[in-house]
Formats: sequence, structure tokens, C-alpha cells
Amino acid sequence: VFREHGEQDDDVLWARMSEAVLVERQDWSRKLEANADVAGVLAKAAARLADPAGPSPTLAADAIRAHLKKEASSLEQCLASLFDVLEVGARCVVLCNRQDAALAVRRFTRR
Repeated sequence: VFREHGEQDDDVLWARMSEAVLVERQDWSRKLEANADVAGVLAKAAARLADPAGPSPTLAADAIRAHLKKEASSLEQCLASLFDVLEVGARCVVLCNRQDAALAVRRFTRR
């Protein structure tokens, strides 16, 4: 999940983050029921890595969210349906807060 949806293109760092998350999850005493629980595990995993170049807990959480919500396929479906609703000469603005989403929009506009 981290490698596929993470913003950083460093497989080694994501692998280390995955291992740190597994260790922290084993040490976590309660169920992961709320977003704050997941954020806590990710924060502790990032602290365990203690790598300034390593993925932040926010990037890790974004990768998990993108995977669970299937954001890439939803974006592609939305872009494909634009031509059905836009009139000739109309303009559309797509704002992206993730690098992979911006890349998908660029690819779409070049087709």
C-alpha cells in the first residue's frame, strides 16, 4: 500500500516504514477503532525510524486512505465522464493535493 500510493519514490524507506508499523501495531494495546489510533501507530512508527528523510506519518496515512477509498480509480472515472457533462468550449479545473492524482490528470489531458 505504501509503495503503490505513497508520495515518496523510495521503496527502501517504505519497506522500513512497513516494518516499523508492524512492530508498533504489535505493541499497541488496544484495537484500531478510530483515525486517531491509526495516526498514533503511524506516528510511533515514524519516530521509531528516526530518519529525517523517511516518510512522515501524514504521508503514510494518505497512502492508506488513497488505497481504501480507491481514489485513483475514482479520479479516472470522474475525468472520463467529464466529456458527457461539459459543453463545447467549457473549461474544467481539477485541484489535486497528491502527486499521483496530479500525474493522472496530466496523463488524461494528453490523451
